[in-house]
Amino acid sequence: MSTKSDGKFYERADAFIHMANDQMEKGATPEDVCESITYAAARFTASYTASLTGSADNAESKRTKAIDFLTDKYRTMVTSNYDETTEDMKTGRGNPH
Repeated sequence: MSTKSDGKFYERADAFIHMANDQMEKGATPEDVCESITYAAARFTASYTASLTGSADNAESKRTKAIDFLTDKYRTMVTSNYDETTEDMKTGRGNPH
C-alpha cells in the first residue's frame, strides 16, 4: 500500500480534513467527526485490503497479518501527527487542523 508515491497524498488527506472541518461547521462535534472519519478509513481500508487477496479464503488466512500491518501503519501516522501537533502547540503555530 503506497502513501506518497503519486504526489497527491497530502492533497487527498487535506480534502478529508476540509470535509471534517465542514462537518464541524455544520454542528457536528469533533468527537463525532473523529469517530466517523476513523470508521470510514477503517471500512475502506479493510475492504480494499481484503479485496487484494483475491478470495474470501485468502482474505481469512491473511486477516491477522493485514490487521497488524494496518494497525502499525496507523499507529505510526498518529504518533507522528500527535508529536507534530504538540510541537505546534508549544510554538503557538495555531490550530493544526
